[in-house]
Amino acid sequence: MYALDSAQIRALDQETIQVLGLPSVVLMDQAAQAVAHQVMVWADRSRRDRRGTETVVLCGPGNNGGDGFCAARHLFLEGMPVRVFLVGGKDKMTRDARVFHDHALCLGVQVAELEEGGAAWDSLGQALKHADVVVDALFGIGLSRPPGGAFARAIREMNGCGAYRIAVDVPSGVDADTGEVPGICLQADETVTFCMPKKGILFFPGAGMAGKVEVAPIGIPPFLVERLEGKLRVLDGSAGAWLPKRPRDAHKGSCGRVLVVAGSPGMPGAAVLAAKAACRSGAGLVKLFMDRSIRDVVHMSIPEVLGTSYDRAEGLDSGVLQELEEALGWADAVLAGPGLSLDPFAEGLVRQVLEKSRIPVVLDADALTLAARNPDWLRDRKAPVVLTPHVGEMARLSGMSGDDVARRMEATAREYARAQGAVMVLKSARTVVADPRGETCLSLGGNNGMATAGSGDVLAGLVAGLLGQGAEPFGGACLGVHLHGLAGDLARDALGERSLLATDLLSHLPQAMKRISEEM
Repeated sequence: MYALDSAQIRALDQETIQVLGLPSVVLMDQAAQAVAHQVMVWADRSRRDRRGTETVVLCGPGNNGGDGFCAARHLFLEGMPVRVFLVGGKDKMTRDARVFHDHALCLGVQVAELEEGGAAWDSLGQALKHADVVVDALFGIGLSRPPGGAFARAIREMNGCGAYRIAVDVPSGVDADTGEVPGICLQADETVTFCMPKKGILFFPGAGMAGKVEVAPIGIPPFLVERLEGKLRVLDGSAGAWLPKRPRDAHKGSCGRVLVVAGSPGMPGAAVLAAKAACRSGAGLVKLFMDRSIRDVVHMSIPEVLGTSYDRAEGLDSGVLQELEEALGWADAVLAGPGLSLDPFAEGLVRQVLEKSRIPVVLDADALTLAARNPDWLRDRKAPVVLTPHVGEMARLSGMSGDDVARRMEATAREYARAQGAVMVLKSARTVVADPRGETCLSLGGNNGMATAGSGDVLAGLVAGLLGQGAEPFGGACLGVHLHGLAGDLARDALGERSLLATDLLSHLPQAMKRISEEM
């Protein structure tokens, strides 16, 4: 499945009309049938008599309104009571919307026009008071500004009623491309979106306004979708295809050697979580390059991990950089950053990792902050790199504000990946993975219980572990993100959301890996 923007979906509509010779009203009718079907599904699920389920449809003058008029027509033909209110004026209606507006009137559907100060608003208030379902067909993908005037009032009326709210394609007030909500917005219980989900109902805050998302096919051929450039792939069980194959005669030395450069005095937990996640990824050998002060804690927490320790007090001239270079020569992948600190000693370690590595490098946490301070490190490196910033770290790397990063998650990840020649894992409530070639994936997995200390350390260790086993950087990053979200959802299902810990993600990683393997 892919997430599409408004330009892509319009191009698909036009190609379908031209390639298949389908009139646009046929696509509109397919969309409307899907909306009407979901109204009936709600009635059945609520154990209501369909013929007693009252539906109010609010239509704009555009094609989204046409979907609404046509959906009302289907409900009326099913014998269900339905009333329609038009916002925006008949004189502004598109050709296709007018076709179904006129058809609804011919069938006997009640249609009223809402104008500023008009009497029809009282009728709308009464209709909404008795409605079981209200359908929002005001804007769809056609809005990128705050709704105003009669449209804003109509949205307020819908939000204020007690009916089940279904949005057609995109809730009115949500930017279909970015998920921004610049003004008043419908708070939908469900969104019926067509062909593929729109980006704006997958990225927050739009995702929080969409409710449950139902994707309905409307006759657009899959091969046309595949031909689109700049698609955003939505990660699902097929991500398991990126899992490296393991022969039956495998041994620990052939299953990936992962070096983790992490931890500092007072910060052993990040190193433990990252190293344990690398182990849980299936890596055969994991070595932690760590401060001597945390060595005992690490070995008590993860007896499976190898260790090389150093004394920070002795400085970088004590031979530690040579030891690190030797450890890099042993490894198949390296992770640097979790809990490492930002002092000159940590700076020297991260610089050495980037200067000397010829194996895939994952940079997380403190290593990202140090790289932001020293941009030439990334520019001059020889190894493939995966960067795993959250929004704040991305702001430091890019020089953008955190708000701008959050508003432009996909574009920011895509542009920075191309500029740095690196794989980006941009983390937030939705995580975007981008590679330098322009390919991008979006993870919908996970939950807000994962907004807890150490969750990012687990992800970084998981990705490094997969790269150590031979996954290519983009595929390994996508698979790691998907497994991380799946483990979080499994932990939530078992333990609830509020009190999740990063260690709960670790304990559910084997179950997530098992599920991925079974779905392949």
